[in-house]
Amino acid sequence: MYNQQLSTLIVSLVDTDTNRIMANPGEDAGKGSQYIWLSKDTLDFFPPLDQKNDREKVAEYTLINLNYVDLNEIREERVTYEADNNMDVRLGTGRLRYR
Repeated sequence: MYNQQLSTLIVSLVDTDTNRIMANPGEDAGKGSQYIWLSKDTLDFFPPLDQKNDREKVAEYTLINLNYVDLNEIREERVTYEADNNMDVRLGTGRLRYR
């Protein structure tokens, strides 16, 4: 069992990320997948990605609690390692869309 601990990862968003989050419902800016792509070098930052993903072809993911400091909100989000694709780590933030 993974020993839970608090860790801090600071991510700077680019225009595409913030445009999707800030878009109004129905606007083109809000369309598409919403992930924050992280380097595969960040993989050891996260708990083991040991849950099977039945929605996509991606093999493994896990759920983590994220504290969105600026939003004063803690949410459970999906972290996926794209081993079968481009070997990056994706942090799902789609539930922030249209806020």
